[in-house]
Amino acid sequence: MQYKKKIIAVIIAREGSSRLPGKAIGTVHGQPMIGHIADRLKGCAGISEVIIATTINVEDNIIASFAEQKKINCFRGNPEDVLDRLYHAVADKDYDAVIEVGGDCPFVSPDLLDQGIQLYLNNEEADFVSNALLPPYTFPDGYDFILLSRKTLEKLQHEAMLQSERFQPFQYLIKNEKQFKSISFTSEINYNHWRWTLDYPEDLQFVKRIYEELYEKNPYFSFVEIKQLLIEKPELVEINKMHAHNTMYNSAWYTGSYVTEAHQDVQSLLNHCLILDKEKRYAEMGEFYLKASKILDELNTRANIRKLNG
Repeated sequence: MQYKKKIIAVIIAREGSSRLPGKAIGTVHGQPMIGHIADRLKGCAGISEVIIATTINVEDNIIASFAEQKKINCFRGNPEDVLDRLYHAVADKDYDAVIEVGGDCPFVSPDLLDQGIQLYLNNEEADFVSNALLPPYTFPDGYDFILLSRKTLEKLQHEAMLQSERFQPFQYLIKNEKQFKSISFTSEINYNHWRWTLDYPEDLQFVKRIYEELYEKNPYFSFVEIKQLLIEKPELVEINKMHAHNTMYNSAWYTGSYVTEAHQDVQSLLNHCLILDKEKRYAEMGEFYLKASKILDELNTRANIRKLNG
């Protein structure tokens, strides 16, 4: 299949996971997980290049070395600014759109990629296409497709200022959805209760079992093949079921970094207002106070809900 637009895939990966250190380089069916993800991306005819974007931290030397062995271009950048890493990984490339793939998405497949890419090609004015950013969420957690047009990635890089928007590079898109033309796609059946991501030891055990069952038959095994396997062997779902949850619009509330990042965002906004105040730019301060107020309201709502839920 020939595509009329140039699309680059970027794998965001690092070794410094607090819950599952080393997950990107952990061996699954004969090679590091990140190698399987790269191979699956290369299996899609619509992707012209695969790049691994990791950090400048010493512990990520192993990822860079693996990329060199695998003959995959590797960009190394800011450990905490994921958006900056994504942007600079492709900044000097000739491309129309970029597909971001997490190093914790072990089952990304050519079928999924073709589906999302075709939607993008059929909607040339789209700023982003995804099955995971906007509700309703109907695919398994970790079976994500996120494509950004070049102009959208550039807009994010220049306009996303809060720490949470830099570390979680699509937060700005979600918060400012009305500024963008988005294309979302869903599954006819809701599979959001299935967990196919890679964050805990149980997730790694689950992923290894899926690869053991399916890889030899088809290295690019698809959503349909995984689904059929789980129907035939429902005990596999039980392996990491304790970590599964239905993705919601406010799912970020339940991540380990949410509260820290939200408080840092508020402090950053208030610090900016102090600067504006000293410069007597009073007319500009209201916008930033309003943003801080919205974050505080959200934190308060979260606290009350969690209090009620024990």
